[in-house]
Amino acid sequence: MTAQFNIKNGPPRFSIMLALFNNNAEDGLRYVEFVISKNDETPTTIKVLISSLEREDGSGDSWNFGGTTDDLFGKKRLKIFGYFSSKNRTGVLYAGKQCVSCKAKGLMGSFCYKCGNPLN
Repeated sequence: MTAQFNIKNGPPRFSIMLALFNNNAEDGLRYVEFVISKNDETPTTIKVLISSLEREDGSGDSWNFGGTTDDLFGKKRLKIFGYFSSKNRTGVLYAGKQCVSCKAKGLMGSFCYKCGNPLN
């Protein structure tokens, strides 16, 4: 199952940095909020616990991220990942798992339907 959402609004870059680097049990978990929608549905706000972040390009404003949320499909700690621009605060969010080999996105289950390898 592929679940893709458009990010209509998201956190500033500094909030993402704090969510990733200043997130421990002593201080409490830091979530960031994304406003997402699928197709033309009404936008909804979800809280995301960021666990990975990488520069998408050299601009310092484009990011590939990963994390978990409890706010989609009634699942606890659902893996999410996507692309986010901290300049215009929009992007794409995928819910589910990603194939470690072919990078197919938004998958559910244990193995990739495209290549058969384990999902991350």
